[in-house]
Amino acid sequence: MSRIEGTTLILLVGIAVPLKYFAGYPDGVKLTGPVHGAAFITYLLALAEATAAGGWRPREVLRTALLTIIPFGPFFNDRFLAAKALALESQKRA
Repeated sequence: MSRIEGTTLILLVGIAVPLKYFAGYPDGVKLTGPVHGAAFITYLLALAEATAAGGWRPREVLRTALLTIIPFGPFFNDRFLAAKALALESQKRA
């Protein structure tokens, strides 16, 4: 979900918004805006669900939430999320 949210943010901020303001093409924002909004909400819900399941420190939750509002931020968080998923999976097995 992190990659999807990050991709929609890049499409919105990097392509659709410049097209709207510099080329007079607002339809890109009308399309990508709601798609990104849905991806963002889904990402935050997934983060809330993971947090509620346990094993997350407040700092990790804050880091993961804050990186969603920075273009390319979710991609910087990929390695952390993969390691976190692996650690939580090994805790379940033990």
